[in-house]
Amino acid sequence: MRQSKHLGSSCLVAGMALFAAPAWAVPETFTLVGEAVSYQLDGSKTQVPNKLYYQRGLIRLEMSPPQNADGASAFTVVIAKDGGKMLTLLNVEDKQAMKVEATSMNDIVDNKSLQKLSTFSLKGFADSARATGTRVGRETVAGLVCNIWEHRAKDGHFKVWLSTVHDIPLRMTYFDKNKPTFSYTANQFSTQSALPVSAFSVPSGYETTDLSELMKEAGGLQAP
Repeated sequence: MRQSKHLGSSCLVAGMALFAAPAWAVPETFTLVGEAVSYQLDGSKTQVPNKLYYQRGLIRLEMSPPQNADGASAFTVVIAKDGGKMLTLLNVEDKQAMKVEATSMNDIVDNKSLQKLSTFSLKGFADSARATGTRVGRETVAGLVCNIWEHRAKDGHFKVWLSTVHDIPLRMTYFDKNKPTFSYTANQFSTQSALPVSAFSVPSGYETTDLSELMKEAGGLQAP
């Protein structure tokens, strides 16, 4: 159970992987280098540098261990498909793979914004951000001009910086009572991505656990 402390950070960035994935008008391949930040109630924060590869609907997110890690190994790679419902987290050091349905993130992550983020459909993300938000400005992020869209409603408060060229989010911030709870910022963007197809699947020799099935079984055992 020593890895449970890191599961929240891994799932946090897994959610970020989904939300940072492309909308409909994007290059067939691209790479984002950025950082995700989770803000705690005590004022501390967890910073997770990462690199996201996108190749024709396949997604691979590589994370550096959280800066507050205690030395235990962690799940530092997330693989998924654009629009898919399943995430796979990899612990490269211990050769473990954990599969989890995006909807199960609600039972793992307490942050309401991250729960909403993890279950968001990838298709048409940019259209949805524009339809539900208000344009509040324009900034350059990772060398690309972005329109800033802000959404304020009962279901959450967030800002998204959408590239005007590639129509993908390059920055986002979620708030709770006007205080940030989660943010992601891309520092570098490139349309190049040359990973082998095998990089988007579980390597051979890994022990694989389906967390969604375990959670369903646990729920069944607890039922009267």
